[in-house]
Amino acid sequence: MFCTKCGRDLEEGTSVCPWCGEAVGREPPRKPSKGRRTAAAALVVVAILLIASAAVVVLNNNGGNSGSGSSGSGSSDTTYTTDDDSISVTGTYASYFDVSYEENDDGTLTFTFTLDDTVASNYSTFTWYLYDTSNQRVYSSESGSDPSATWTTESGTFGQYTVYVSCRNSDNGMMSPGGFGGFGFSHSLGQQYYFTLTIEGTITETYTWTYGGNTYTVSIDYEYSEYEAAAEGTSVSQRQYTTTFDVIKNFLVVDDTVAELQTNLAAAYVSATGDDADGQAYAEYLLAFVQICFEYYDDAYTYGYEEYFAYSIETIYNGGGDCEDTSILLTCLYLAAGYDAGVFVVYGHVFSAISLDEYTAGSTDSTRYSVAQFSYTYNGKTYYGCETTTSSNTYGIGWISDTYGIDSSGTTYYDGRAMTTLDYGLKLPTSTSSS
Repeated sequence: MFCTKCGRDLEEGTSVCPWCGEAVGREPPRKPSKGRRTAAAALVVVAILLIASAAVVVLNNNGGNSGSGSSGSGSSDTTYTTDDDSISVTGTYASYFDVSYEENDDGTLTFTFTLDDTVASNYSTFTWYLYDTSNQRVYSSESGSDPSATWTTESGTFGQYTVYVSCRNSDNGMMSPGGFGGFGFSHSLGQQYYFTLTIEGTITETYTWTYGGNTYTVSIDYEYSEYEAAAEGTSVSQRQYTTTFDVIKNFLVVDDTVAELQTNLAAAYVSATGDDADGQAYAEYLLAFVQICFEYYDDAYTYGYEEYFAYSIETIYNGGGDCEDTSILLTCLYLAAGYDAGVFVVYGHVFSAISLDEYTAGSTDSTRYSVAQFSYTYNGKTYYGCETTTSSNTYGIGWISDTYGIDSSGTTYYDGRAMTTLDYGLKLPTSTSSS
């Protein structure tokens, strides 16, 4: 059997997941679908060839996540907006392709790719293929005599795609090695010509949720290129545990997107409550925001790896993540708001940690969840655990599944057993590191 939220394999008969505290019994979560996102306005497309750049051709345009529960509910919507009406194609093969697009009423984009007649006249049959960055084929044409292809995106499909055209002669299957002018490459599918298409622009995330009797709506704008830089700037090997969990500290980074999101969250909080955006009350509000508005997605579903530490902007872009991803996001929001914060790494789980000058333990639903308070004092400051992997604001600050524990020396416990083999415990940003 599997946990409702975190997807972990559990023993038969388990009623409450020891990893995240959710009721269990359903199938594991599905990989998030980008089809929920919508597109608007014009488009910037940069096509980058896979080999050295040598030419430029500019062509003109032809034409949520949700969570709910007894303590809050919410949703999020995403809009893609672009602000340019041209397509830029660069690279050695640029002069061989004509690329144009049209905007459709439903927010999709229809591209037309045409192989130049100078090249196409050497072949009689053409087949087009388009792959995304995970090497999944998202489009292929029927083989035919037309040296052009038309592809319509899903709504708001930002990202990179590799476009191939396989060219053949009906008499011998393909051109001689080297193809037209010595370019392209021979392949069992035919002579190949290709480029990489990148669709970029501005992404707007809008969150609406109810918490503490108030309904909040907060939006954040960021460039797709900012997400792309975070996603591609750190290798997978640098995102995983090797001999120490200290690697997670590298992801406790407050970038411009997180800073702006926190600023907008604070403004909404002050407007609704009339209170200052500080202290435990505001910290509880930020915890509820992450719990309610971000889904649990297993790394294997989202990124294709069993473990993958994600930057906050990646979690924002994907609309969720697993325990360390949403904990990193919450911790970065806390840091942006001026709190001392980090993460707790325990056996099989991660949750956010925050230090508060004044703390009062709130009530929790002990009839449904087996919980306990979780805190640890380091350098005279007490850090309280914050569980992010619930679908509603079920756990407040300091409340964690009682499967976990920590003593005054920082030793963490799982199901009453001390976990001392690995370096579990409190992990703070490098400037205030606990280890």
